[in-house]
Amino acid sequence: MIKINFVEPTTDDWNTWKETCNKKKEALLLLVERGEEWEIDNVYKAMKDVYYAKCCGKCIYCEKKIEKPYQSEIEHYRPKKRVTFRDDTPVKKNGAEHQGYYWLAYDWDNLLLSCQVCNKPNNDEENKLGKRNRFPVEDNYYATSPGEETNEKPLLINPTKEDPRDYIEYNPDNGYIDAIKNNNKGSISIEIFGLNIRDDLVDGRKEAYDKVNALFAKLPYVKGVGRQEVLDKLEEIKSGMHPHAIAAFAAIEEYKKDVLPVLG
Repeated sequence: MIKINFVEPTTDDWNTWKETCNKKKEALLLLVERGEEWEIDNVYKAMKDVYYAKCCGKCIYCEKKIEKPYQSEIEHYRPKKRVTFRDDTPVKKNGAEHQGYYWLAYDWDNLLLSCQVCNKPNNDEENKLGKRNRFPVEDNYYATSPGEETNEKPLLINPTKEDPRDYIEYNPDNGYIDAIKNNNKGSISIEIFGLNIRDDLVDGRKEAYDKVNALFAKLPYVKGVGRQEVLDKLEEIKSGMHPHAIAAFAAIEEYKKDVLPVLG
């Protein structure tokens, strides 16, 4: 996980889509207010290509490469229709199950690009992973109506709102992701997205870390165009566009102070 600076687009397509979403939201809120049955239209998926590009084709949570946009999921950070605790049991208030953050179902900044594994829970009770409706919050204070969410303290990292490296860090000894100072947000995010029990993620992070080390090892032996090519590659990696950038960043941090100030 790394910080994703998702700046809202200004294209005509985006503005038209956002207007449609706003109309859907207004209609939904009216149905809820009247106590009538309501559903959520999947119109929020129409801009999947935009989210895919903004995330460099990676899952925003595990940083695994998603080969094609259609293989990705548009994930609601705050679940849209049902909310469960960390153990996936239903959140209830006054005996009734939480209806979900329906008022945020069409809000663009509540939408994130995810891989299917991070978004959909598996059936392994021992190593349950995947977010879906799980949304743990501090002190179990859950918003149930518009505006109350500002008082919540979520225990899942949102890479578009905060820097994950304030909560987690790469461990080069084993390829794992560790929670910094054992904070809850870091450890719960690691658990729910299975960041250390998915071998492909651990191997991918090791590969990303080793790739940076190999480039730095090569620097003393190349000059001119060859050296510039290595520097350009390191700058590209530092941009975060490649999978498992959190591991690559850790390797760069180890070198940059003494070896490569240009990457500071």
